[in-house]
Amino acid sequence: MTMQANFDDAAVRTPAQPAPVRCPRTRRRRPRAGWWGLAVIAGAAVAGGLVGCNREVTDKDIRLVSIAEVRQWQRITERGDRSPMLLVDPRGERLYNAGHITGAENLRLEMVDAEDDRDARIERRDHIVVYGDNPGSAVARAMTKRLIAAGYGRGKVRLFAGGLDEWRRNGLPITRITIEEQRGAVPTEPSAGGVEAASP
Repeated sequence: MTMQANFDDAAVRTPAQPAPVRCPRTRRRRPRAGWWGLAVIAGAAVAGGLVGCNREVTDKDIRLVSIAEVRQWQRITERGDRSPMLLVDPRGERLYNAGHITGAENLRLEMVDAEDDRDARIERRDHIVVYGDNPGSAVARAMTKRLIAAGYGRGKVRLFAGGLDEWRRNGLPITRITIEEQRGAVPTEPSAGGVEAASP
C-alpha cells in the first residue's frame, strides 16, 4: 500500500510550524461615525455649551474687590484718561439720593434683564463694581449675580462687599442728591470726608 503518496503538505506539520489560518476575504469595516455620528457629537457639544452658559449663578461665582482697588479705579475714571470702572449702586432711588459713593450710577435690578442685549455703557468698562450698604446687602449680591448672568463676565463684575458703610468709615467722598437737585435746579457735588452734605 502506498499511502504516503496521498499525504498533503498541509496535513503534516511539526510543532514549530503552526498551520496557517486563512480568513475568508471580506472588506474590513471601519467604525462608522458618518454624518449621523457627527451630528450627535455636534448636538451634544452645542447643548453642553448652552447649558453651561445658562447655569445658575451662585454666591461662589462672585469675586470681591477691596476698597483700595475701587479707589484706584475711581481716580483713573475721574482723571478722564479712560473709563475703567462703572460703580453700580443697586439700592432704591430714595437711598441712592440720600447718599452714594461719588461717581456711582443708580442701576436697579429691574433695569438689567439677563435675556436682553447687553448695555454698551456697561459693556465698554473694564471693571463693573457693585456695592450696597454693607456686607449683608442682599440687593448688591443679587445685582452682581444678575450682571454675571447677563453676560458681562465673571472677571469683570465684582462686589465691593464693605459697601457704603466701609466707604464712610474711611472718610471717602459721598454724594447726596437734594430734592432741588433731583428737579435739575442745582448740580450735585460730592461731600468730603464721608460727610453727607447737599450742594450749596
